[in-house]
Amino acid sequence: MLNTTSYSKRLVVRVALLVLLMGVSIHAAIYLYQQRLIIPQMLESEQTKADVLLQAYLPVISNAVQSGEEQVQLLVSQLGLIENPVTGHLLLDGLLIEAADGQRWGRRHLPAEAESEHPFVSEAILFSSGEAREMLGVVTLYYSREFFDLLNREARDSLLQLSLLTIALSMVLLIVLAHYLKPLHVLAESLRVWEVGGKPSQLPKLSTSASMEIALVHNAMSRLLDDLHSYQTSLEQLVSERTAELEQHRDHLEQLVESRTA
Repeated sequence: MLNTTSYSKRLVVRVALLVLLMGVSIHAAIYLYQQRLIIPQMLESEQTKADVLLQAYLPVISNAVQSGEEQVQLLVSQLGLIENPVTGHLLLDGLLIEAADGQRWGRRHLPAEAESEHPFVSEAILFSSGEAREMLGVVTLYYSREFFDLLNREARDSLLQLSLLTIALSMVLLIVLAHYLKPLHVLAESLRVWEVGGKPSQLPKLSTSASMEIALVHNAMSRLLDDLHSYQTSLEQLVSERTAELEQHRDHLEQLVESRTA
């Protein structure tokens, strides 16, 4: 009798191990893809935005520094209130203007210790307008990382959903494949435990999930076992007839020996 329970247990274990291996592999691939391709591209894109924004306002900042502290303070306040059209939050985490004479103006929305670790920092030198270009100071712009964090979360969620979908499809594929291969496994087990003298009826009946190829193998094996059984029956009959003839010859020889000795 075939142990279908044992087969089911082995199938569950194999599917679980395959799904676990595929899950680890997919997550590792997604992590490497995200770290080496997606995140660098997003970082470059946000840094480019910071540089373009600073270059666009650089002439205005230079004029404000030349006009005096009041104009600089007003400009810093205006730039610090610009909102990101996507998130609705402030577009800048900070803006620092340092004049050549040592005066400093700034507007910060982040801790001072976090400035050195900020991912999107753009710096430029301020020059006066006109033919005699003089250095007025340095401006440092801290572009908001909120939109980058939003994109990073969305990319991570999308890739996670893709990995879960891939794992789910793989599980379904493995289960369906195991379901359709089960008749072949049962047939192989039947042939393995088939003994000399066994009858062809020992082969199991095919289930409805068996494919045409497995049905062809089953029929071929059944015919082969029928031929083997017929050959075995004929051989046993031939051996029985030869054994009976040998016994008759032995009895005849014994009678001849007895008649001569008498």
